[in-house]
Amino acid sequence: MDGALEAQYAIATGKLLSLSEQQLIDCSSSYGNEGCSGGLMENAYTYIKSAGLDQESTYPYIAKNNACQVPLEKRSDGIPAGEVTGFHMLDQTEQGLMKALADAPVSIAMYASDPDFRFYQSGVYSSKTCHGRIDHGVVAVGYGTENGEDYFVIRNSWGSSWGQDGYFYLKRGVSGYGECNILEYMCVATLKSH
Repeated sequence: MDGALEAQYAIATGKLLSLSEQQLIDCSSSYGNEGCSGGLMENAYTYIKSAGLDQESTYPYIAKNNACQVPLEKRSDGIPAGEVTGFHMLDQTEQGLMKALADAPVSIAMYASDPDFRFYQSGVYSSKTCHGRIDHGVVAVGYGTENGEDYFVIRNSWGSSWGQDGYFYLKRGVSGYGECNILEYMCVATLKSH
């Protein structure tokens, strides 16, 4: 989710920030999220709307739940409170996602517990067993067609050593909620005008 917001903010302001995932883990529980056990994008955006979000360098990632480390009134070196004015959910269609991608990357949820997906290295990913309950947040950044095969380009959060430098291609044109249910839950932040 941070990756989509970082891109939206950079497009709106010309400032590229690296935002703190750890702050969302530690501080958004009163908004309905559950730290490392998961949460919802709309809860995170609601938290950022009221509290802002620090940069990664100020509030670094430690990969575990922790108490919120920054007093609410001091969160200002990243995206300030009020910069995110809300969010909206996208229509659950490929066309809706593609239209949104014309403006900025999109936060999406997907089913990522398919064993084959964990070991993805390259190519357009497709699996007959990738249709379980959504359980992982990623960022859709684009789409394309190669050798007659349509795909979305998606940035994962598992680091640059996974997949294709941290990205993967996911098959487009799959009915229902799409491959790995990526069309089920798509959310875009709304930023104040600049």
